[in-house]
Amino acid sequence: GGGGACACMCACVRACVGACMWYGLSSGLPMVGPKPGYPGMWLAVGFGYGIIHGGGIGRYLAQWMKNGYPPYDLTEADPARYGSWADDTQYVMNKARESYGMNNSYGYVKEERKGGRPTQRAGPLYSALKERGAQFGFKVGFEVPLWFERPGDESGYKPSFHRTNWFNPVGRESKLVREAVGVMDLSSFATFKVAGPDAHTFLSYVFANKIPKAKGRSCLAHMLMPNGRVMSEMTVTCTATEGDSGGAEYMLTTGGGSELHDVRWLEQHHHCVPCVTIENTTERMGCLGVAGPKSPQLMERLFPGVDFSRGSWPLMSHRHLELNGVELDVMRLSYTGELGWEIHCPKSDVQSLYCSIHALGKDLGVDDFGMYAMNSLRMEKGFRAWGAEISKDNTIVEAGMMAFVRDAGKMSFIGSETVEYELANGSKEQLVMLRVVEDDGQTDPDGSEAVYCDGKVVGHVSSGCYAYQAGHGLAFAYVPPFLAEEGLEVEIDVIGKRRRCVVIQPPVPADHLRLR
Repeated sequence: GGGGACACMCACVRACVGACMWYGLSSGLPMVGPKPGYPGMWLAVGFGYGIIHGGGIGRYLAQWMKNGYPPYDLTEADPARYGSWADDTQYVMNKARESYGMNNSYGYVKEERKGGRPTQRAGPLYSALKERGAQFGFKVGFEVPLWFERPGDESGYKPSFHRTNWFNPVGRESKLVREAVGVMDLSSFATFKVAGPDAHTFLSYVFANKIPKAKGRSCLAHMLMPNGRVMSEMTVTCTATEGDSGGAEYMLTTGGGSELHDVRWLEQHHHCVPCVTIENTTERMGCLGVAGPKSPQLMERLFPGVDFSRGSWPLMSHRHLELNGVELDVMRLSYTGELGWEIHCPKSDVQSLYCSIHALGKDLGVDDFGMYAMNSLRMEKGFRAWGAEISKDNTIVEAGMMAFVRDAGKMSFIGSETVEYELANGSKEQLVMLRVVEDDGQTDPDGSEAVYCDGKVVGHVSSGCYAYQAGHGLAFAYVPPFLAEEGLEVEIDVIGKRRRCVVIQPPVPADHLRLR
């Protein structure tokens, strides 16, 4: 030991080697992890300041390689965030210049950067939605409508740490979905087809929920890692059974940002149940969401002769329907928590479907709504979001999602032993919903804010918003279990100011009958 210290004391710098700072990736962040589509190939590239990240990234990759899953959530640096849409030299050059130029800038809440946009993957309705006043956000190449500008609204992108020009339009869209009927472009969804004699067995192994065997039934399901944390959330729909001519078949739907991330996990475990095929259908499929109390009337006009009443079409059910010679996958569910349907169709037919919805629903008050309104609506219903409440940093038990986990004793799934252990021994933290008591009329929680109790940081906000129906701010937060009691007060730090909040327990302040 002493000799080593002496050697260090006597060492001198023999040469300085200068190297380029790397800004070749469009987001300014590196790629760390396995490369989708290339089994056994691992990446750790694109670091602007490589050596300073070396220790942490080396440990992160070593643990992932050894265990078969990442030790914590680093999705923002996952190579799976890039697909073929990013294989565009001009796009990469534009984003690299932008990232370098913004290197020392601060980031706004809900920040959007415009370099290199739109990409070749913008979406089948990009031009039509732009004409109707859509203000877009970027998601893995897609241009996703965030909110819609109408006459009298302040136009354009106005970044701010406070409520800005989208605040009132989002309130208008939320009211539209609650009281009439709204339509939203969901073509950024990723979709997969899992088929084969062992499809049900395979899905039952990788997902924690009970996978439906009956044709036309859907469920919300989560793929867990062996440590019980959540790798993915999907809607799983049985579209055909063994008795059908093509054999058993399932349709899996997830958020666009999870496309390559989720299919990589499916393929990683494909060898466990070999008689299964996995097909990524994202590039050829589009989707429109229709939601609101008048949505059954609109759907019955769109599909004459089909009964869309609640009793005839149960929640989480699916049917194959035809429109103008095109076969569609229609499911009764909506992330808004309102009565609604998702209509999946080939991307080439999304435009005509969208125009038909507006033409047939004009007297019903149909109009567009965007992601910001959907986020507010889902939070008012207590719905969790992937990447926020549900992630590789928290377990399914901590997230309060045990209603979507089957009895592990009947059939094991990845992570089942950890789930059982946690249920028996307790969790380290628990998800709660907070109602913001002190509203300054200017700012709302958005996510990542610190939670304080008795002057000490005790947790963090996973997501937040202004709840237009309730008339106050809402936040989901992870806190120690002793604070997960209805009526307890905590504080959250919103742009440097402590705001008093009260725990709502259970975190569902809305009437679920609206959805059912």
